[in-house]
Amino acid sequence: MKYVIWGAGVWGKRIKKLLKNYSVDAFIDNNKSCIGKVLMGCPVISLEEYIKIYSDHIIIIAIWSECAVKSIEIELNQKGIYQYVALLRCPSEIIYPSNACNIPFELMLTENRISITDKIAIDGITLFSLLLYEYLLKNKCDVSFISNDEQIEMKLKDIDGTYNFLLKDIAEKDCDKILVTNKHNMLRYLDDDKKVVSFFRFANLKCYHNKEIEKLRDIYNGKRCFIVATGPSLKLKDLDCLAEHNEICFSMNEVFKVFSFTRWRPDCYVTYDPEVPRLYRDVLLKMDIPYMFIGDWNVEFWDNNPELKNIYKYHPVFEFYDAEGPLFSDDVASYVFDGYTVVYNCLQIAIYMGVKKIYIIGADCETKPNLIDNHFIKNYGNKLQKQYVIFWDKIFKGYEKAKEYAKMHGIEIYNATRGGKLEVFERVNFDSLFKK
Repeated sequence: MKYVIWGAGVWGKRIKKLLKNYSVDAFIDNNKSCIGKVLMGCPVISLEEYIKIYSDHIIIIAIWSECAVKSIEIELNQKGIYQYVALLRCPSEIIYPSNACNIPFELMLTENRISITDKIAIDGITLFSLLLYEYLLKNKCDVSFISNDEQIEMKLKDIDGTYNFLLKDIAEKDCDKILVTNKHNMLRYLDDDKKVVSFFRFANLKCYHNKEIEKLRDIYNGKRCFIVATGPSLKLKDLDCLAEHNEICFSMNEVFKVFSFTRWRPDCYVTYDPEVPRLYRDVLLKMDIPYMFIGDWNVEFWDNNPELKNIYKYHPVFEFYDAEGPLFSDDVASYVFDGYTVVYNCLQIAIYMGVKKIYIIGADCETKPNLIDNHFIKNYGNKLQKQYVIFWDKIFKGYEKAKEYAKMHGIEIYNATRGGKLEVFERVNFDSLFKK
C-alpha cells in the first residue's frame, strides 16, 4: 500500500521510521512554513497537493490530540476523502514505534493459535489492521474485512481498485478466525465465541513479560510508601524528613538532579519517557537505587545495556481511547498502563510490590504560566519535555481509576501534597505523618 503521513512533527517522524519498508511518499502539514520542505526524504505538501497528486494514497493522521484528529477527519470528509486512519486508534506499540520497528505479527498469530491456512477476517480499520492485512496477504492467507460501518465501507471502496479489498460483509460462519483490531468492536461478540480473537493489545505477548519483575511482587507487602512527584510544592526539607524516617519512596524522571542537595534517595525510580535514558544514560547507570524501572520504549538504551542488576525493563501501554480512562495493571511484569503521568505508573508498580498505604507528595497538578516554575528545582526538564501539552482532565481520570482499583483491593491512597489541585484522593497533612 502507499501512504502519506498527516503531521510533520514528532509522531509523523516516528511513523515514517516504523514504515521504513513501506511506501511512504509524502507528509501533509497545515503549517505553511513547512510546505515545500523535504523531511526524511519525503516532500511536505498541502492537502490540495495531496488531492491533485497523491489521492490514491492512504492518509495516516499522526496527531496526538483527539480533538485535532476529529477536526482533520471532518475536513477530509467534507472534501470527500475517506481513505485515512488515525494513529490514536492503534495499539501503543504502533504509536511509539521505537519499540516495535518490526511488528511481531508472527508471534501474535502463533500465541493465538492462528494458522496461515485459516480463513481470516479482520474487524476494524486502523493502520495496524492494514499492516496486518498486508502481512497476511504476503503469506498467501485467505483474508478479508468485516465491515458494519458505512464510513469504513467508503474507506475501503476508495482504495479497492488498487488493493483488492473484499468489500462485502462476510458472515461469521464463513471464516475460521475473526481478528478484532479495535477494542470497542469486541463488544459485538459473545465472550464464548472461540473464533473471535482480541488483536489490539501487543502486551499480552510473552515476549514482553519480565520474569525479574515478577520476583518483586509483594516484596513490600503490607507496608506504606511515598510517591514523590516533582511539582513546585516539594521541598528539600520534605525529602530530608523521608530520609530521616527511612520511608519507602518511589520517584521519577529527573529527580536525580536534586541528589547533590539531599541525602534522600528513592527506593524505586521510574521513567518511561524515551528522552530520559537517551539524555542521562550515564547518570542512570551510576545511580545507587535498589529498584529502577525504565520503559522499553528506549530501544537504544536496552540494546546497549541488556543485563543490569538493579534496572528493570518494563512495558508501558498507552490505551486511553475513551471517557472511562485508562486500565490499571495487576501484572506489572507484563505491562503497565499509561495515565498521562509517570505517577500513574508508580501507583501500579507500588501496589504490585505489595504496598497497602500510599501517600503522594509534590503532585501539584497545575501548569504555571512560566514553564520553569513547574518543578521543584529550576534546572529540571529537558527542552522536549517543556514543549508537551499536559492533559489534566485525562490525568485526573487516571487517578480516579487508581482510586477505584485501590478501594476494591483494600489499599489506601492519600494526597499529602502541600496545596495544588489534586482532589481525587483524600488529603492529609504531610507533617502529621511523622512522630515528633
